Amino acid sequence: MYRSKQCFSVSQSINQSANQHTNNVTPGLKKLHRLPIQYKIKFKICLMMHSVSVNHCPTYISQLVQPVSSSSRRQGVRSSSSAKYVVQRTRTKFAERAFSVAGPSVWNSLPADLRLEPETTVFKRKPKSYLFRSVLTQ
Repeated sequence: MYRSKQCFSVSQSINQSANQHTNNVTPGLKKLHRLPIQYKIKFKICLMMHSVSVNHCPTYISQLVQPVSSSSRRQGVRSSSSAKYVVQRTRTKFAERAFSVAGPSVWNSLPADLRLEPETTVFKRKPKSYLFRSVLTQ
């Protein structure tokens, strides 16, 4: 009985130290103005989608996504002129990682002024600061 209590207390202290360690990472990233990994991935996806929207990417990448304006079912919809892309439906979580699904969903979550930016050099700064603000509000 004593041994099981001791093991429990050791495992509890390990879990607490692990939780404290992950909680202490975020302030360090904020101080260095760095994005966490999941937001870096979103930023890279945004850059790829921007290159698709301004036609600065290979055709095999641009063929993976479809603008809402070219979709026959959505031509009369207001969102057809807002630089959004069709998000394909998936059955599994694994399929959500594909660029044809993740790209449009991340791109559509950006504000319209970011999606409509034509200059790549200007665009590189805007989503990074937008994502950094979303990290700070969490």
